[in-house]
Amino acid sequence: MKILFLCHRIPYPPNKRDKLRAFYILKHLSKNNEIYLVSLYDDKKDKRHETALRKYCREVHIFYANPLFSKLKAFFWLLLFRSATAGYFYSGRLGKKTRQLARERSFGAVFVCSSSMAQYAADLRAGIKIIDFVDCDSAKWGQYGAFHPFPASLIFALETRRLSAYEKNVIGKFDHALVTTDMEKRRFSEFVRIDKFTVVENGVDVNFFRPIEQASGNKIIFTGAMDYFANVDGVIIFCRKALPLIRREVPGADFYIIGPNPVRAIRSLAAIPGVHVTGFVEDLRNYFGKASVCVVPSFRIAAGIQNKMLEAMASAIPVVTTSAAASSLKAAAYSCISIADSAEEFARRTITLLRDRELAGRMGHSGRRYVEAYHDWGRNLSVLDKMLGTG
Repeated sequence: MKILFLCHRIPYPPNKRDKLRAFYILKHLSKNNEIYLVSLYDDKKDKRHETALRKYCREVHIFYANPLFSKLKAFFWLLLFRSATAGYFYSGRLGKKTRQLARERSFGAVFVCSSSMAQYAADLRAGIKIIDFVDCDSAKWGQYGAFHPFPASLIFALETRRLSAYEKNVIGKFDHALVTTDMEKRRFSEFVRIDKFTVVENGVDVNFFRPIEQASGNKIIFTGAMDYFANVDGVIIFCRKALPLIRREVPGADFYIIGPNPVRAIRSLAAIPGVHVTGFVEDLRNYFGKASVCVVPSFRIAAGIQNKMLEAMASAIPVVTTSAAASSLKAAAYSCISIADSAEEFARRTITLLRDRELAGRMGHSGRRYVEAYHDWGRNLSVLDKMLGTG
């Protein structure tokens, strides 16, 4: 089957949450189908990844979106009483190419990654149309608004309403809709019918992320895109409130903030004793092998399945996280992770794992077994084959 695959960000390399999910879906679908990829990219260095994607795609068409111009478009669309998110990811060139391909090819299916790309596929003709919302983005904007002062809070509130109306409108244009967790499905149920929704949980490449013999030091790690507000917010709270308590009891404890594009607020944390900001790293496993504990401090904002948590668990590293972040996991996970909802409790849980290596080892290996049981990409994505009639 010929499938038109639309992405708001080039799905390679799979080094951040939305790109990771899109890449593994694309890779899975390419096994039995011809993929025609159309995508945006916002970093000129990403142009080189077009070659890697041709391994999985019959055709690859990517279009550069200048981040500054995209922000101006988003603001302009907001003034026009439209969704800023849809405006940010609008590209006339991408839309023209999408329509051209639809005329010249007979697509059996259209697969859309994120609500922002629905605008290109809503009126296209295809046998089956699937949209992967991933998360309920309008609800996420609402969470952001709660932690920003005026006038940003007003802008976020406006975008919450505009984007939820947009999401409600586009769902009628698709045959199937995907989300990552039952919680995200419940969020959508507040304003749309959810009979088209299917939960497809994220997976982990368990052959890539494997248990590594843990070093004897006291290294704590966090991994994730460091220009993403939820990550920035949680890491700052951890550094300011939990880490000093940890270092008081474990003086040699070091905290490594690992992830691309660290914003100024994150870079400034490197001035705190024991904090190391790495930026982008080629291979996370080099740091997982030195880590004693992985922290996911989603104190105030958590959405969907936290891939950083699953990757650490797959590597048999014990995880300390909040109940909000853990709520996306199945009940079986609660014996594999340590839950803490305040900075003080977070510090205590982390100190316990740093001191009790036997406990940390048991928890780490339980996490590995959990990921193997519930987060295998092939098993989780097999539902797509049934939707498409190719399974």
